[in-house]
Amino acid sequence: MKNKFTVLANYAPHGFGPMIVAVAEIRRIMEEAGLGKNEYRIVMPLINSKPVEDADYGKISITEKIFMKDQPFADTEIYLDEKLGAIIDELNFKGNCNYGDRLSRIVNEYSRVQYAINEHMSHEMRLRKMASGEEISFSPEGIQLIFGHNPAVCMLADKGISQYFSTIAPFSKLIEYTEQEIKAGRLNPAYAIPDPAQLIAIGKQIEAAQKAIFTATPSTLTCMNHENQTLSNEVIVPPFKDAATAPEGINAEGAYITRSGIGQNVPYLLEAMNDIIAHLRSNGMAIYSADTKADEIYAKETACAHPQIKLIVGRLGLSTVYNAHIHGKPMVSFGYQPKDDIEMHFNERTFSEMGTLFSYNQNHGLKGMLGQMDKITANVQTVYKAVEDKFGTLSGDSVIAKHVANDLKAMSLL
Repeated sequence: MKNKFTVLANYAPHGFGPMIVAVAEIRRIMEEAGLGKNEYRIVMPLINSKPVEDADYGKISITEKIFMKDQPFADTEIYLDEKLGAIIDELNFKGNCNYGDRLSRIVNEYSRVQYAINEHMSHEMRLRKMASGEEISFSPEGIQLIFGHNPAVCMLADKGISQYFSTIAPFSKLIEYTEQEIKAGRLNPAYAIPDPAQLIAIGKQIEAAQKAIFTATPSTLTCMNHENQTLSNEVIVPPFKDAATAPEGINAEGAYITRSGIGQNVPYLLEAMNDIIAHLRSNGMAIYSADTKADEIYAKETACAHPQIKLIVGRLGLSTVYNAHIHGKPMVSFGYQPKDDIEMHFNERTFSEMGTLFSYNQNHGLKGMLGQMDKITANVQTVYKAVEDKFGTLSGDSVIAKHVANDLKAMSLL
C-alpha cells in the first residue's frame, strides 16, 4: 500500500449516484494530474453492502457489482472500508420515508455519526480490495486527497488534507432558500424543513472544510440566481455529465425511459409514467429503457445520444436531466409531491423557466406534449450553447479535474 497517491472518496449515503459521480471525477483528476491507473488508489466507504449473486463474481455486494460490471471502474484500484460505510449509512432513514424524515434523521444522528467517523479514522483502517478481496491495514495518514459528491459528513477535517466536493447545490444554501421561499408564500408549507438552523449549521461545517466546492450550472438553484450569490470557496462549473457515443441497434424513432426512483410505493409516479408511455405509444414511438417492461426495447443509457431517441422521460433528478440535455434532447418529467426531495421543486423551476422540459406536473397531463418538443429542443440547444461558450466546454468533470490537479501540483503533492 506504499508509494501510491491515495484518494478518499466522500459521498452522500443515499443511492448509488453520488458514489459513481465521485469516483468518476477522481479518475478524471488523476488522469489530468498525469497519474496512470497503477499509480493511485481510491478508498471508498462501502455504504450499500447488500449481497447479490453474480454469474462472474459469485456473491458480492451490490455496490461492487455496479462498479465492476455496470460502470467502467473495473480497472481502477479501489479499496473498500466496510466499517466506515456502515457508520455513514446510519444517516440513512430506514424504511419508507419522506424528505422531512430523512432530514430529521440527519439532525438526530449527525453528531454521533461524526464522532464515530473521527474515532474510526484515528486508527488504522481495515480495507478490502474490490477486485481481489485482499484485506489490508492502512493508516489514514497515507490519504493525500479527499474528494466527494454531496458529502453528508466531514472526514479528517483537522489533518490539513485538501478536500473538495462537487454538488448540484450546497446543502446549507438549499435549506436557506427553502425557508426563504416558504416564508414568502412561494412554496408549499408541506416542504417545511425540520430544524433548519441545525441543518444549515451542519451544511456549513462540511462546506467550510473544503478547499473548493464545484457547483454545476444550470442546476438546482439557478432559478434562485445562486450563481451570483455563491459561497466564498464555491466554483461554478458546467454539468457533471459528458456526452456519450451513440450505440448501434436503435432502429426505430422513440423515447428513452429512466425509471430511477420509481417504485411501487410511489403510485402517483407510476401513474404519470404509465400515462406518458401510453401517450408516446399511441403516437407510434418506440420505448427504450435499461429497465424494460413488456413491449419495451432494452438499451443502455448511452442510447440517449442516438438521433432516433427524440426525448428522455424520467424523474427530475439532475443526472436524468443532464443526460437528456447534454445530448441536446428535451426532457419530459414526472410529477413530484412535497414528500419528494426539495431539489425536485427547484429543478422543475429552473428548467421550466429555461423552457428545456415538459412538466407533467405543471401541465396536468399530456395535452400538446409532442407538439412542444421542437421548441423545447431548440431551447435546450440555446441554453447549453451559452454554457459551452462561457466555459469553453460542456464537461464539468474536465474543468474540475484541471482545477484540482493544478492545486495538487502547486502544493507539490504529486
